[in-house]
Amino acid sequence: KKQYPHVHIVVGGSIITRWASEYNQLAPLFHQCFDSLIVFEGERPLTMLARALENKESFKTVPNLIYFENNSISVNSVEKPLDIDSLPTPVFDDLPFNQYLSPFLVLPILTSRGCYWNKCTFCDHSFIYGNRYSVRSVQNVASDLKKLSYRYKTRYFAFSDEAVAPERMRQLCIEIQKQKLNLAYVTAIRFESAYEDDELVESMKASGLKAVFVGFESGSEITLSAMRKGTSP
Repeated sequence: KKQYPHVHIVVGGSIITRWASEYNQLAPLFHQCFDSLIVFEGERPLTMLARALENKESFKTVPNLIYFENNSISVNSVEKPLDIDSLPTPVFDDLPFNQYLSPFLVLPILTSRGCYWNKCTFCDHSFIYGNRYSVRSVQNVASDLKKLSYRYKTRYFAFSDEAVAPERMRQLCIEIQKQKLNLAYVTAIRFESAYEDDELVESMKASGLKAVFVGFESGSEITLSAMRKGTSP
């Protein structure tokens, strides 16, 4: 911010959204570190902020925005997010890929937002999505993977979903194979009895899935029950 004082710096994401209720404590950081905050999902708010800056317009109509004005912090109303299927394929242009400690390029991709279980007492992941769970169509996900693979010359991906539900995984694998995509990817799942289905597991393997990450918080039935984990040892 010292080096580019004329550049408007906006920050957002999970941590910023969790801080939003304590925004008054962030007052000293305005103009010292950043100029505004965007909370919750930010695609449309960020677009509107960019347009307001370009046209030198007021920020009052920019949803989900917190900013400093007239020696006080202004908090705009939060609007309903865009339909996940209306969003374009992510773009990673200009990122310094050569500075990542990986032997090949691995790109993150979200096939859903929120958590389909959304009951664990220790987790507030879905808070930043307004406690909603939304999924991008498998056709759009396959299209995203195809476009990203071609644009960035990679077949390696990490599904960044909190967890992919079994039936959702089945549909994704079918579409990936239908589109004949040559992928190598990892994902997170919950312990579900549906994953005991050999046909599903073989389909996951055939689609290019190389590893799964599973949350195993406790081997105690009492602890798992208190967590509302929905699983057993």
